[in-house]
Amino acid sequence: MMQHPSASLPSRDLIQITSLALRTSSLEQDLWQRPSKAQPLFLSLWIHTDVQDEASTDSLLGSSLNYGTVTKAIEKAVAELAPLPPSPSSSDELNLDLDSFGGHPLEAIAELLAKVVLFRSNAPCVRLELIRPRALLTAESLGVDIFRTRADYTAPADTDPSVSIEALTLDPSSPNLAHDKLFVRGLRRFIIIGINACERLEEQEVIVDLDFLANQEVFMVAHRLKNGARREWRAWRQVVKKVEEPLTIEHITTSLAQLIVTPPTCSTTSLPLSWNVPRTSVRVSKPSALMFAKYPSVQVTRDRKDFFDANGALRASSARGLTTDAWSAGTSATAESSSSQSTAATEIVEEGGEPHRVVLGVGTNMGQRVHNISEALKELGVIGSQNGHKTRVVGTSFLYESEAMYVEEQAKFLNAAVEIETTLEPLPLLHALKSVEDRLGRQKTIRNGPRIIDLDVLFYDDLVFDSRQTTTTVVTPEDRWLQIPHASIAEREFVLRPLVDLNPHFRHPKMGQTTSGLLYALSIGPSTLKRVMPLSASLAPTLPLRRTWVMSIINTTPDSFSDGGDNVDLEASVATALGHLAAGADILDIGGMSTRPGAADVTPEEEEARVVPLIKALRERGVTNPLSIDTFRPSVAKAAVIAGADIINDVMGGASEGMLEVMAAADVPVVLMHSRGTPATMSKMTDYEAGDVVAGVRRELAQRIQEALDAGVKRWNIIVDPGIGFAKTGADNLALLRRLPEVLGRQEVGDSAEYDDHDSTLLRQFPSLVGLSRKRFIGTLTGKDVAKDRVLGTAAGVTASIAGGAEIVRVHDVEAMVDVAKHAREAPVPFREWPIASICFDVTRRPVPWALGGLVRFASPSPLVPSAPSLRPFPLWLLGLQITSSDWTELLSKELCIHQHRQLLDPTSKSSTPHVIREQTTGIMVAAEPVSLYVYDLSNGMAKQWGRMLTGRDVEGIWHTSLVLHGMEVFYGQGIDIVSPPGTTHHGRPVKQLSMGSTQIDRDTFLEYIQGMREVYSADRYHLLDFNCNTFTNDVLGFLNGNQIPEDIRNLPSEIMSTPFGRNMRPMIDQMFRGGNARPDASNAVQSLLPPTTGSNSSTATPSQQSMGSNLQICTSPASMQTALSENPAVAVMFTSNSCPPCNAVKPYFEELARTHGAGPKRIVFVLVEMGLGGGAQVASDPAFGGPIRATPTFVFFARGEKLGQCQGADRQELKTQVQLLEMEVYPAHAHTKLSLPAFTKLSKSLAPVTYPSFPPLPVLAKKLDASLNNHQDKIDSTTRDVLTKRVIAYLAALPAPPVAPTTPLPADAWIPATEKALEALAPQEWFPLLDTYRIALARDISRLSASTAFTSLIPRLLERTCTDLESSEKALILTLVRLVSNMLPSPTLVNLLLERSSFDTVTRIIVRALLDPDQSVRSAGSGLAWSIISRVYDRRVGLASIDADEEWQVEMASALFEALSKEEESVEVVHRLAATLGLLMFQSSHADPVKELLGVLGLEEVVNGKAKLLEGNAEVAQLFKELDVLCQS
Repeated sequence: MMQHPSASLPSRDLIQITSLALRTSSLEQDLWQRPSKAQPLFLSLWIHTDVQDEASTDSLLGSSLNYGTVTKAIEKAVAELAPLPPSPSSSDELNLDLDSFGGHPLEAIAELLAKVVLFRSNAPCVRLELIRPRALLTAESLGVDIFRTRADYTAPADTDPSVSIEALTLDPSSPNLAHDKLFVRGLRRFIIIGINACERLEEQEVIVDLDFLANQEVFMVAHRLKNGARREWRAWRQVVKKVEEPLTIEHITTSLAQLIVTPPTCSTTSLPLSWNVPRTSVRVSKPSALMFAKYPSVQVTRDRKDFFDANGALRASSARGLTTDAWSAGTSATAESSSSQSTAATEIVEEGGEPHRVVLGVGTNMGQRVHNISEALKELGVIGSQNGHKTRVVGTSFLYESEAMYVEEQAKFLNAAVEIETTLEPLPLLHALKSVEDRLGRQKTIRNGPRIIDLDVLFYDDLVFDSRQTTTTVVTPEDRWLQIPHASIAEREFVLRPLVDLNPHFRHPKMGQTTSGLLYALSIGPSTLKRVMPLSASLAPTLPLRRTWVMSIINTTPDSFSDGGDNVDLEASVATALGHLAAGADILDIGGMSTRPGAADVTPEEEEARVVPLIKALRERGVTNPLSIDTFRPSVAKAAVIAGADIINDVMGGASEGMLEVMAAADVPVVLMHSRGTPATMSKMTDYEAGDVVAGVRRELAQRIQEALDAGVKRWNIIVDPGIGFAKTGADNLALLRRLPEVLGRQEVGDSAEYDDHDSTLLRQFPSLVGLSRKRFIGTLTGKDVAKDRVLGTAAGVTASIAGGAEIVRVHDVEAMVDVAKHAREAPVPFREWPIASICFDVTRRPVPWALGGLVRFASPSPLVPSAPSLRPFPLWLLGLQITSSDWTELLSKELCIHQHRQLLDPTSKSSTPHVIREQTTGIMVAAEPVSLYVYDLSNGMAKQWGRMLTGRDVEGIWHTSLVLHGMEVFYGQGIDIVSPPGTTHHGRPVKQLSMGSTQIDRDTFLEYIQGMREVYSADRYHLLDFNCNTFTNDVLGFLNGNQIPEDIRNLPSEIMSTPFGRNMRPMIDQMFRGGNARPDASNAVQSLLPPTTGSNSSTATPSQQSMGSNLQICTSPASMQTALSENPAVAVMFTSNSCPPCNAVKPYFEELARTHGAGPKRIVFVLVEMGLGGGAQVASDPAFGGPIRATPTFVFFARGEKLGQCQGADRQELKTQVQLLEMEVYPAHAHTKLSLPAFTKLSKSLAPVTYPSFPPLPVLAKKLDASLNNHQDKIDSTTRDVLTKRVIAYLAALPAPPVAPTTPLPADAWIPATEKALEALAPQEWFPLLDTYRIALARDISRLSASTAFTSLIPRLLERTCTDLESSEKALILTLVRLVSNMLPSPTLVNLLLERSSFDTVTRIIVRALLDPDQSVRSAGSGLAWSIISRVYDRRVGLASIDADEEWQVEMASALFEALSKEEESVEVVHRLAATLGLLMFQSSHADPVKELLGVLGLEEVVNGKAKLLEGNAEVAQLFKELDVLCQS
């Protein structure tokens, strides 16, 4: 936000007049267009002055400046204001060439009153706010706010301003004019606004406040008018008519802001061409939104550059407001999101290009819901593949059933997320989706009402798109608004859970959080979703199940191991099936071929003939239960599904050729069982790697799942089966049963970390089936040789299967196993955690319940839960005893015993000793949770490779850290992310795992704490150096147990930034992470800052240009505060609280100060301490941090870790003054900054080096080089010659012109050795063609050369070798050397290398030699190199590093520059460069005095005077010499 000029005045005292009532008939016509009618005005003004004289004399007589004399002067001026004739036009677009507007505009009266206060009341300055009430029927007031000083006006000669103020004219160059503001307050409109169904039916009131900032560029034109009207404000009435009907107040604020700042050059503007407002603030309030508040408001401040480019065209990525053509067309913003109805488009667009990855949200709550979704995806594949386009489904989530949102009186919805690959662009894709909805019969109903199918675009690649900004011809007036990402993703669990199924790590392109992170943020209460599987026309719930499904086995084979021959006859088979259903079977599994080991093979035709008739017969008998086909043959599976089967149960897991394709096309549930080989060979394939059958089965089963998904089998259709008895020994089968949770990937996180891998993560998502009925290993264990006698053994196996997590059990003995399943479902699961709870304390330190429900959890008082809320005590039941508020102290004073048998905690333990939890000084002892620190290297080893070369020190890695506890990994990047299991983030595997102690904070409390931190650690606040993952980790660790992360990790950024490389990188990093919409992932940012690996063809990434954002840190623990103070020399701390109105009023200004002081050599770090968040109260009570803090807001200022000052309250001027004092204390200004040096100040902001990108004819260069090498054939072998004349020349010829990145391999490994051989053999006069190859390469491939160790190590040797005899060197060599060094300077890496002492001396010799050369072209090049080098030195001097070159070097360079300047008689360009370079050498230098003395002795003034003729007419150079003299005299 722009600082108001009155805020920086030095005056201590203030005279203020508030709402002085005035009355005049000279205003513009009133609401009823009546001329010359008296109208009210209210004037408020502020005069900054010094009242000491009046206070000393206690007199307000004479010429005293006081409120009385000011009021009288104002009232007199208003009374004398003459009316103007009425306007000849009633149009809002007034004729600005006329002398009047039917009365004085408000801004003209304000200008008159400012002159009165300044020149008749003798005020030094005045801020004036003039308000005209009821300027509109629907608004409270119109007002003007201006600030003026006497210096803003000029008067004709011989004119007394106090007598003739009308003669005073404003100086159009005054900076105060840019702060002039016209504002509208309390504009009331009744419009359709809101996203709820009821809000789309009835109008609501909104209250709008508008600020229009002045445009100084058009000021001169405006004030040529006699009455002082501002041209750019004349159309304000038309602007306030543009309050249309959006969905939200956030939308309307941004839309209005965009309209207001629309430039007159924009072709789509709907406002008069005179309207020209570059900056605005818009606030919209909605009184009916909140029941227990007056109203909520949203305010935005926007500049023209936020929406439009320099040519006045709308930016493609502008904010969410409507485009100006929407305004001009008069369209209302009632557009619905992509989930709304839209007229189906006719076929559009031509052949598509590259495919895009798109995620769709799918929903339905009418008719056959599963069928609707399947048909919609099929139709989309057809419609989306027309006209040369291609669209296919590549992934699906699980299915979820949810209650309806918004309009609740309707049927439940079935929801899923579907990933597609399509060549359609966003709007054509939207049309395709709407066409699909129409074909399936979707009818337009109420918003968020019932629908047969709903297809929404959730994500489209990582695109951020809003169709309201598009001008494509595809969009028609009937089209609806498409916003990508979908606007409602973050608020809908039925969208987020399916998205997490697809990819839990995908980042929302706008919000910066992963889908799993968004789901955690939303999942505060119990889930409202139920995951379902379409086993048949009805839906069966899965994971977790309320019941176990029993699948009965119907074998129509004569040779089955268990019931062979029982069901060969069709009627017998039907009778058996019906009997199983009567006994309680849920699913019938029908097989026509025995899969027992060694079973005889049958043909597919025979197998089909056995099963298809039975399926048809059961359907004819009215059986509606799910029917499963037990086969591994695609043709049999297809025929069975056509006949009426619901499930494909494949004992080979889809391994048969064509089976996965049949599964995908059938679109029915499938059972993927683990097996190896065929029934004839499986018994010989029981060897598993390392003898671990569990790991082998898990790995191979996960592979089959992935293959099925890749083949198009829908995720919601997959069931897994570990394959008991198939390619396993008896011992293997028992191992699988005992460790079934591990097989299915459902082991407790941390129980067995070695199994907590990708396969487990994939497997645990899917429901499971276990089939062990009557298997041979059961007979071996029980001694039952006859399969039908193994009922009890099967019962034990079924019980173990259900306990291990099986959702479906496949059995022969249905009636018995139904009973077993019922009993097993009701059996308790062994406890894995102690049923202990924790206590938190209110501000009176009384223990109060943190949460109730089930087993109550307690935590000890502060510091474990320092920010626990104050709650009213209420009764609590614990272990059958009612404990009221009066009982808490007694409870804490005694031992609390919780009797829990160890056998429940550990089934292997024989002890039944109760666990005793003893009293601690802080309360009740609770189970400690270990805390680990995971450390990742963001550079993936590149830091270790390049660290020493770039920074001069060893760098092991660029560390990213996360905390692991309670089975979760928590870290900060683009928002706070929580990932489970640990170690599965996008950062890969941690390089270190460090123990950070333990914590007594339970999981629920920890998650609540993290939820409260999300606003603090948001994506837009992340900064790679200042507010990063390690800041967050250190902060959270301090909350958990008071520890800190290792010092070497905390200090790494400051250590790297203290190096020359770091100082050069700092501005680039700030551009990446300060402000803007899109911030890079930390890993990508680090990779872009480091050189590519050797041999890489990629160039160093250039960070996108972003505006400077906030320099704000948030501290929630003493550890993080101590870190902020120790790592930053200047720190300003604001202690605040959410319930403090003054805090909320001044916080935006504190954040504004953080932005303006966030970069450059005088950086101040601003810290917010929220006293109710985390450990904020502890920070506020610590004397080391200025405590104890007893009131908010309080500001404490630290210089180099020591408290410098403190202030309280919301006084912005006092806050700014304290910040300025802090800056002056820590960064005292150089004396040169107080001088008037506009030319050198301008130069210091444009320090681009002089380079030589010219590309000579390469054949000519090759010929010269070849001729030189030919002269020394005895010393130069053919390989060296070929490298230099062929390979290098070919490489140079292939280099593209910038900005295209080169792809030809860099031949450094051969080029460098060949160069060194040639330099040894060639004579100095023959070197220049060889050196010129490097100059050319640097012009087009500097990134890769800078990253080449071979090249950077060559530079010092090359310079030393070629500069051994500079004095006798020829022109060609000197010129080539100068240009070679010049072309190195755009690279920070090479600059650091050249400014090292060993190379710096050589570069200095080259400059001096070139400056004194008799040839003008060499001198010109030398002056360019001198400027380039000294500008790099200046950049270091005033940059973050604050490092200056030594005195001896500066004196030497000044002497050489002076000598060159004194001898230059030909070139004005050279004189210009030399003068600029000499001045920059001195400007803000710590060694300016010896340089001044030298120039005085040498006679700079005489030399300058001698150049008068050469510089005739060149005012720019003359100004440089004038300021150079000022520097020498200072």
